Amino acid sequence: MGTEPGQQPDNLDTLDAIVTPPLNFQSQDEALNWARRDAALEDGSTVDVLVTGLKARTLDPGSWVKAWVDEPERPIRLRKVLLIWGSQETDVRHSREIADRQVFLTLCAERFADPKSRLPIAILITDFILTPGDEAGESKDSIILNKLVESPLLILILRSLLLDTDCRSVLTCLALILSIIPLAPVQFSSHLPNLLVVLGRILCWNGWPPGELAYSGKPSITSAPTASPDLEWHIASSPNLLAGDDPAATKTEGEGIARQWLVVLYGLWPSNVLAFLRNPVDYLEGLGVKSVYAVQWADVWPPRYLAKRGEVILSDFAVHPHLMYFTLAQEREDERRWETYDTPQIVALCHLVAHSEARHPSRSDVFDESPVVDSQYLSTSILGHGGIPREKEESQQDTQKLKLDLLYSERLRKQYLSHIGRLHKSNLRFTSDEVEVHNFVNHIKEQDKTISTLTEELSHQKMEASMAHQKHTKWQERLRDQVAALRDEKRGWQTQVSQLSSALADVRVVAQKQKEELAVIKNE
Repeated sequence: MGTEPGQQPDNLDTLDAIVTPPLNFQSQDEALNWARRDAALEDGSTVDVLVTGLKARTLDPGSWVKAWVDEPERPIRLRKVLLIWGSQETDVRHSREIADRQVFLTLCAERFADPKSRLPIAILITDFILTPGDEAGESKDSIILNKLVESPLLILILRSLLLDTDCRSVLTCLALILSIIPLAPVQFSSHLPNLLVVLGRILCWNGWPPGELAYSGKPSITSAPTASPDLEWHIASSPNLLAGDDPAATKTEGEGIARQWLVVLYGLWPSNVLAFLRNPVDYLEGLGVKSVYAVQWADVWPPRYLAKRGEVILSDFAVHPHLMYFTLAQEREDERRWETYDTPQIVALCHLVAHSEARHPSRSDVFDESPVVDSQYLSTSILGHGGIPREKEESQQDTQKLKLDLLYSERLRKQYLSHIGRLHKSNLRFTSDEVEVHNFVNHIKEQDKTISTLTEELSHQKMEASMAHQKHTKWQERLRDQVAALRDEKRGWQTQVSQLSSALADVRVVAQKQKEELAVIKNE
């Protein structure tokens, strides 16, 4: 049994029955009724069932993206279902060859071609990129980034930035591109000419730079030359509400957006930014970039027009270190240039060279696109175009803008915290290394003292050994003299012994003769 439009079904069993094949228009509408109601948002089972239906194609994804575009109140549950479904690969059990996020981006690209759908699609993609993921400190941008930079949707978003004049749509697309450029600088290098043309357009917004242009009474803060007929592009025009923009607010808004865009582009491609601002016509024609407008590049900006406006911001920027290491071509083509950088480091580098941004009085976040409108004009314009519903729509748009602003601020906060944490670890490591080096130096000093003491002892021992050696030498000389004297004395004694032996032999001979004579005498 179905449910009436706008009525909540009874339970999850009813919803399970709705999303069970085969698909029919009645079950599609009933499932959308579930998504349009924001009751029991804390119950994730409802969202899970709807996501399962989209993954199994029991529910038509195209109808759900269309519902998001057509629904002025942007239901929270519908947003959750689309974001969760678009961030996941198709289950292998469904034998789908194309990932869900690829289908999601394709459907968004189809809707983005309609000027009236560009703002809600830009909000959805921006919300998707900035919504935190499951892991702490991580975001879903890593899931969709590769598909997004390769999809036709990115080309359409850049074309919108070049040609559309709807302020909310353009500023939301600016926020989207600013969110993902630091995530994929290598992939965006191929789109650098278009990014620089967007920079040139931003610098020419009404009321910017401060002190140079008076308020001209134009109906919006942005305009663009007529699009080239070859592009067949349907331009999203600015709403009439902006006709009463306050001049000061308009000027401040243009200044803040130009600063943020220039911060990112100068942080990543400084040489190309300077070359473009110096002479945009020669730069674009040198790269063979065809004009996207009905006029040639030379008719878009007068000579030195962008240089004067860029000088206002760049005058306080620091000199980028990459200016000394990379040429124009290397900045665009060297894929190894960012191998050692992660996203927080890239963001930190961009804002480091733009150090004056912190001292700037204007608000610098890129989502603050709502200009201050005169109260008298606001009351007449709202009541003249539908009364309370128009005011409610504007409040909802402002609320959505503030949500995106919060998500973007949270993204920057996490990236800054990540970089600060890395710097803190490096500082701790450096401090630890410094303490270790200091201890090592002290150890070396102690060893040096020990070596000095041992050297002194060794010198003393060498001196004592030398003295002992001298004493020993003298003793040996004296001993040799004594031995020589004893040998001389021995030789004297031996001579005397020889003489005595000779005398004794003579005496013995005489005695023998006397014995013989005595014996003869006795015999006689």
